Amino acid sequence: MVDTTTDLSFKFFLEKHSRIISQKEEFGLDLLKASSKSTNRKGNYQKISFANLVLHQFSWNIQTPITILLPCEQQGIFFQLSPNCNIVNHQKIGENTGFIVNGEDIELTLVPNQNYFIFIEFKQEYFEQKLLHPSLKQMVMDLFLQKSPTFRINKELSILLEKLTSTQKRGLCQLMYLNGKLFEVLSEISDQITNYENNQQHQYEPQMSKVKQLIDENLHIQYSINELAKSVGINTSYLKKHFKAIYEETVFEYATRKRMDYAKNLLKTTHLSISIISEKVGYQHSAHFSYAFKKNMDLTPNQYRRGLSK
Repeated sequence: MVDTTTDLSFKFFLEKHSRIISQKEEFGLDLLKASSKSTNRKGNYQKISFANLVLHQFSWNIQTPITILLPCEQQGIFFQLSPNCNIVNHQKIGENTGFIVNGEDIELTLVPNQNYFIFIEFKQEYFEQKLLHPSLKQMVMDLFLQKSPTFRINKELSILLEKLTSTQKRGLCQLMYLNGKLFEVLSEISDQITNYENNQQHQYEPQMSKVKQLIDENLHIQYSINELAKSVGINTSYLKKHFKAIYEETVFEYATRKRMDYAKNLLKTTHLSISIISEKVGYQHSAHFSYAFKKNMDLTPNQYRRGLSK
């Protein structure tokens, strides 16, 4: 367990440590953006509210562990996206892990360095909207009654969360877009949780998990397929075949996605130069990093960073 200095409500933490950059309301959609007051640590917060729903996107660099309380009156979904482990309700939650909340507040320990999560709160009225077919509504409500409500934030969910929080659409178009993407998120999570008990553990899952962990913990190193295969004692063809079968993306796709996610987080939460960020995500030359970043994001690193301040 991490020793923490202060326990705060999430609202009080934001009031104490952030300043509002922009806030506007359009067609029932309320958009708020805030950043850290301190010049020594970088933090960004975005809140999107509409139709009995609130989405919190929180990315913050802290120096001392601190515990905050996220209130959840009804239903909610928590997405842990930090490269390090946070402690949620006294349990360590690793990166790319999500869980369902049903009327319980979340006690979250923020740890030194980067903390990144997304939390979506639903009110019961959200599920009463006419857009939801009765069978879809039942599927969603069953989701919040699961006994083991954790899930993996896979490639599909990662892409959907990025689209939810970074869309350039505005007004009614943004409202419709967000609703559609939320339905996709709920569908993907439901598919994972309801099918979990029917899926037997893959024979090579322990080895593939070690490969994944090696990549996650060493994003500054670009391992070859041969090096990764040797690290877990299997041949390269088995590694490529079974990694894709379990994680639904190739080793290269996974490593690239993790590097780009980490780079985006560094661009959001630090003032590091592009050349230093390049090194931290495994590129010896910043030009190669910028090319890879633009290929994946349709923006250069500098364009992405400038867009965050708008």
